[in-house]
Amino acid sequence: MKVQIFSDIHLDHSGSRGLPAPVADVDLAVSAGDLCQDLTKAVEAMRRAFPKTEVAMVAGNHEFWTRRSHPEELEAGRRRAGELGVHLLENDTAFFGSSSLRVIGATGWTDYDLFGSDLRETAMRTAAHTMSDHKRVRWSKDPWQRFRPQEARALHLASRAYIDAELAKFHEGPTLVLTHHACTIDAVAPLLQRSIISAAYASSLEPIIDRHRLEYWVSGHTHLSMRLRRDSTRLISNPSGYATENRFYDPSFAIEVDHD
Repeated sequence: MKVQIFSDIHLDHSGSRGLPAPVADVDLAVSAGDLCQDLTKAVEAMRRAFPKTEVAMVAGNHEFWTRRSHPEELEAGRRRAGELGVHLLENDTAFFGSSSLRVIGATGWTDYDLFGSDLRETAMRTAAHTMSDHKRVRWSKDPWQRFRPQEARALHLASRAYIDAELAKFHEGPTLVLTHHACTIDAVAPLLQRSIISAAYASSLEPIIDRHRLEYWVSGHTHLSMRLRRDSTRLISNPSGYATENRFYDPSFAIEVDHD
């Protein structure tokens, strides 16, 4: 089956290149998040762009930049996805192509341990002061509470546990893990790999990859195209980014997934 992959389209940003057109004979369109602010609008945009194709997607951080709280936004997105037949995954698993391809998805967030647990608190403080997520995302409205790095880490740990448990289940066909946030520091631009703020963009999930030897891990968020292989696992990111930010973005990028 043919799977078209992209992320970080940022439809509401000036100069956005827009959602890609479906490639010929595509069976599944996969978005690794950050289509636009408002998860419901992101779901609707995916269905408009791929009206006759199966769709699997995760929310990025920008989908939660709304007046609704994080739980409210996720609930509204799930409801609209159900109405439109879109697979919006947040600690969820879906099967495609006569159940051959297993897709395990979540936004992911990060654990802030990219540079070790000793620097976790520093990374979290830096993110709290500099990341727009912690100014734009609401965690709770009654009582009012801002979305902090503590909530992001808790969501990450829950998603990591879910992904690890799902990968431990036997599945005869190939598996694709889909997250917005990255699973390796290699998804971060080389010039930023020593910056403490990168701990808000990626986590070191290589032990999960090595333990389960899955076929694909698709992510976004860092606006860096990635085509890497870690043993038997392909690590993929195909982000548009802002305007023409990423010259390596390929709107027609797709992979052929075979059931051996």
